[in-house]
Amino acid sequence: MEALREAVVNGIVHRDYRAAANTQIYIFRDRVEIVTPGGLPPGMREEDFGVKSVPRNPLLFGVFQRMGLVEQIGSGIRRIHRRCQEQPESQPESQLEARLVELLRDGPLAKSELSKALGQKEVSGPLNKTIRKLIRQGILEFTIPAKPSSTLQRYRLTGLGGGHGASR
Repeated sequence: MEALREAVVNGIVHRDYRAAANTQIYIFRDRVEIVTPGGLPPGMREEDFGVKSVPRNPLLFGVFQRMGLVEQIGSGIRRIHRRCQEQPESQPESQLEARLVELLRDGPLAKSELSKALGQKEVSGPLNKTIRKLIRQGILEFTIPAKPSSTLQRYRLTGLGGGHGASR
């Protein structure tokens, strides 16, 4: 979520307000794209993303900085990339599936243990969704099938799941 907030703020601060077009946010299943009018400002190249910044409106940047919404010029793209790497729920679903399978190769784990191993502070919606999907696909199973809501519930790989995802 922090990466998305950073990307939206970046789009607002760096857009060309002389252009009549709107900032557009496209939400896809595996990504979010933010398109701002104006293209790259003079003196900026794609290779410069995350290294250099050419603010179109230093006054607007200053206001956002005083509000605590931006930190320093040129650091937004790096922060977006870092936060995406830190947040498993922002990774494509197949990567999260592969990570879960890899974690369960050594034996059953509770949902809270999986969440902690993924670096999450609490069990996330995407984690719950992915676990349910892998159970439906027959890749994971409950250790206590008769009591799926038990506080003692753990998840383990099935025979099918043993060969799924990342290699050992």
